[in-house]
Parts: sequence; structure tokens; C-alpha cells
Amino acid sequence: PLISVLKYLKNKKKLPLSICLKKISGELQSSKSFRNRFIHARYAFAIQEKFKMQLKGNILLVDDIFTTGASINECSRILLENGASS
Repeated sequence: PLISVLKYLKNKKKLPLSICLKKISGELQSSKSFRNRFIHARYAFAIQEKFKMQLKGNILLVDDIFTTGASINECSRILLENGASS
């Protein structure tokens, strides 16, 4: 799974990785229409409290499935709002 890969990179390769976003909706994007995926994504993610307004520099987003881009678009918006450069 993706989380295992990220933990491996952080622990074994000493990369400064953090999981700063959390999913706050239990609903699956796959059950939504194209349009509704973007609406749902707007309320499906949040930044973890310890990272609020604390981000700096460039952030690499990693997602295991990319269909419409709704999730990654929303996560990007949240990260930029909290200080990420890009």
C-alpha cells in the first residue's frame, strides 16, 4: 500500500516525508459522477492540525488513483492555503 511505501522512504531513505492531509469523508469518490467528484472532494479532505499554516516550500502530492483529478486538485488547494509554495 501507498502508506507503506511512504513510511519506507521516510525511515530507510531518510526523506523528510509527512502525511499532512487527512480524509474526513467516508464516502468513496468512485461512487460519484464526474461533476459530483469535484463537489465531494471539496469537503472530503482537511489538513492535520499540526500543519495548519506551517507549510513552506514545494510539496509533492502522491495519490494512488488518478481519474478526474478532483482529489488531487482539492489537496493542492488546501496545501497552498496553508503555506506551500507549489
